[in-house]
Amino acid sequence: MAKQWGVANYQFLDIPHPIANLTERELDERVDGLVEDVVKFLLDGQTR
Repeated sequence: MAKQWGVANYQFLDIPHPIANLTERELDERVDGLVEDVVKFLLDGQTR
């Protein structure tokens, strides 16, 4: 996706879809699996 936007080295996070049909608990479980990556990304930014 970033390459298509002309910034091939741009780092981003994603969450597996679909999410609209998940229960609150299922969504929380998916988010819990991303917390560590989000914190690293916030601390490191685009330097990873």
